[in-house]
Amino acid sequence: MKIAFEIRPVQADEEWAVAHLFEALHHYNTLLDPYFGLAEDWRELLHDFLVNQVLDTSGITMLAWHGNRPIGLLIVTGQQDSALFKRRRWAELLALYVEQDYRSQGVAQSLLKLAQAWASKQGYQRIQLYVTASNHRAKRFYQAQGWQCVQEIWRLGLDQSQQPDDFADQLIMCSSNE
Repeated sequence: MKIAFEIRPVQADEEWAVAHLFEALHHYNTLLDPYFGLAEDWRELLHDFLVNQVLDTSGITMLAWHGNRPIGLLIVTGQQDSALFKRRRWAELLALYVEQDYRSQGVAQSLLKLAQAWASKQGYQRIQLYVTASNHRAKRFYQAQGWQCVQEIWRLGLDQSQQPDDFADQLIMCSSNE
């Protein structure tokens, strides 16, 4: 049975709800990839982010509610790449999260449609997001909504104990090996 829910822009006194859902999202993401762990001062940074987003209207933060319980979070921001690129303006889906008990109820789909409508109204030609490679559930969800994987991010962890003392030494070593 589908539930009734309401989606609305976050209000100043609802920052606690954004923080609760954002923390849950990143707890899950950190299980998939430890690089998604939140900073010690993430709550203050999130507060500043929300204040700035309201002031410059460069994005939206929406909450889905079931009664007085926050069950879903959407954060979208406008982005602009280097002037080197022709199609440099785009919207980024920073967060889409629905509480476990409320999944498969149409909440995520509704939030995603709202994100797409907002981005289109702002004149963006595309909306993009990052998905952890091992998050197969999310990838299936986005594919079912018509999204396509168009780029991959590759990572190489660096051993800080093996770094040369001076970057210039490394440059000299490279040129002498050629």
